[in-house]
Amino acid sequence: MDSDFRWAQWLWYANVKAGTITNMTSVEAGTAGGASGDDECSALRASLLRLNEEKRQLDSRIAALSNVLTSQNVTMDEPLVDAEGYPRSDIDVYSVRHARAQLRRLQNDYRALMSDIEAGLAQLHAQHREAGTASEAGGSATPPAAFLQVTAVTDGSPAAEAGLRAGDQLAALGSVNADNFGSLSDVAGVVRHSAGRPLAVTALRAGRRLSLQLTPRSWAGPGLLGCTLVPIDRPER
Repeated sequence: MDSDFRWAQWLWYANVKAGTITNMTSVEAGTAGGASGDDECSALRASLLRLNEEKRQLDSRIAALSNVLTSQNVTMDEPLVDAEGYPRSDIDVYSVRHARAQLRRLQNDYRALMSDIEAGLAQLHAQHREAGTASEAGGSATPPAAFLQVTAVTDGSPAAEAGLRAGDQLAALGSVNADNFGSLSDVAGVVRHSAGRPLAVTALRAGRRLSLQLTPRSWAGPGLLGCTLVPIDRPER
C-alpha cells in the first residue's frame, strides 16, 4: 500500500459501492505477489469499480421486478388463489409468481453482495488507517468530506451503542460516502440489507475522525438505527 495519505483517502471515498475480496483475490493472485503498493491499490480500485457496476445493475433489476408486484397490487407473500382455491382472476398470476421467484433469488444475491461490500470496505479502511499513520510526519491531511449530520441519537439504540452522538458528521456509512451519496434512500437500502451485520462508519467529531462499527437491528424504538440523519448541503463540484 502506497504511503501517500491523499491517495489512500481518495480510494476510501471513491465510488466503491461493491467489492468482493474473495473473488478479487483469486483473480489477482497471479500478479499481486510481486506488485508494488501502487499496483495493488490500482488493482483493488479497478475490481471494486467493476463490482460497483454489477451492484447498480442488480438494483435496477430488483426495482423492475418490484414494479411488477406494485402494478398488480400484491406483495411478496400475498396468496395467489381465491377463497375456493382457484387462481385469482384479478391479477396476472403467472407474472406475479415469476416476479416473486426472481426477486427472492436477486435479494439473496444482493445480501451476499452487501456482505462482500462490507468486507471490502473493511479492508480499504484498514489500508486507509495504515496510510494515515505513515503520512503523519508529512503534515496534516485534508479531512474527508461529510455528507450526513447526526441530529439526534436515542439512548439504548444501536447508534448509541456504536458511539454516535448528536452533532457528529458522517463521512462514510457502510458503502455510502460523499462521492456516491444521492439521497437518504441510499442509506436506507444499505441499512436494511445489512440488518444484523456491522457497518463501518467514519464519523467526524470536533475535528477528530472516528472509526465506528454500527450494527442495524430491531430494538425498542423505531427503525434499525435509533438516530436521525440529515443530508449536509455541499457546493456543486
